[in-house]
Amino acid sequence: MNTIPSLIQDQLTTWLLRRTPANGVRRVASLSAALASDVGNVREGNQDRLAAVRGRDQHGSEYALVAVADGIGGMHDGGTCAAMTVGAFIATVDRLAQNGDQSQRPEDWLREGAHAANAAVYSKFRASGGSTLVAILIRPETRPYWLSIGDSRVYCMDDRTLRQTSIDDTIAGQLGKSPEDVGEQSRLLQFVGMGADLEPHIARLDAKSVEAVMLTTDGIHYLSHSPGWLGQIIRHSPDPGVCVKRLLDLAKWCGGPDNATVAMITLPVDLKAEAIPGYPCLEIWDAYGELQIISAPLSHAPSRYMPNTTPLCRSKPVPGMPPIVGLGPVIDEQATSPTPEQTKLRRSRAPRKPKKPTEERSNDKPDEPQLPQLHMDFPAKSDE
Repeated sequence: MNTIPSLIQDQLTTWLLRRTPANGVRRVASLSAALASDVGNVREGNQDRLAAVRGRDQHGSEYALVAVADGIGGMHDGGTCAAMTVGAFIATVDRLAQNGDQSQRPEDWLREGAHAANAAVYSKFRASGGSTLVAILIRPETRPYWLSIGDSRVYCMDDRTLRQTSIDDTIAGQLGKSPEDVGEQSRLLQFVGMGADLEPHIARLDAKSVEAVMLTTDGIHYLSHSPGWLGQIIRHSPDPGVCVKRLLDLAKWCGGPDNATVAMITLPVDLKAEAIPGYPCLEIWDAYGELQIISAPLSHAPSRYMPNTTPLCRSKPVPGMPPIVGLGPVIDEQATSPTPEQTKLRRSRAPRKPKKPTEERSNDKPDEPQLPQLHMDFPAKSDE
């Protein structure tokens, strides 16, 4: 498999490695989802990464993808492995959506995405670093599909009953035992970055009976051996945002021994509920903010906005945070891309004309179309 990263993969991986707060909770209203992550009480850094994506295929049909990765402790640079895993996985699914046949099966998207992530991490760390991966893919007119590699988990709320849908890639998991009670049997049998012989678990959900899907790392589901706790929290939470916040709080109240990350999405998802952007892009969220990657220019778009096919990332600067590095041009909220002629004029040493009053300047220039804006917001502290 080709291990040369795409521009979208590089940009997304860099974004996922940006500096973030110790915890974050974010609602994604357009997907009826919520994302949350916390460093916990013991770890110095958070090696979990997660993202929710809304995109379109080459036929204009929308899809939703949610992925959670947990960098493996005790190996090299778990946070980088997890970010590379999510970045390569999402970029590959988007490539297949843009270039693949519409009849291509959802499980093919997930499988190729997993193998691309495995190749990317292995090419850098040679099996000395790795990550888990769980994901769910939702496409119109077909049932959702889930994927699992490692010991992160997929849970489904089915008729008000919570059940683990995935099976841990451990000896204990394969035998149906609790990993807390079996010691060495909780070691991973496979992970993203192991190299050859990776076999991701992929299956279809019965969307008619499943009300919600939850993706967790072990900093959340270590509570699962306490009967009914997770199910009770989900059942009595009014919405996904409140639910994931309560799960983070409970994990910390009970010791917070590991990074805790959870993504929850309710079914069915109405992918046509909002207006479609007038340009090809990926809308991406994590627990701390959001990102929009413009993947290619439209034929009718003015060339001054998109002079080439290089993906652009747009974000709103956040006070106190460093600029995002390596994401292509990060454009200010009120800025527009200058033409080459405008750039030359700015750099020339010609005498400047006296400035006109604000009212006159506003009337001299016709209204110009604004580029689509992206906001990267940090969630306010909740009382939940």
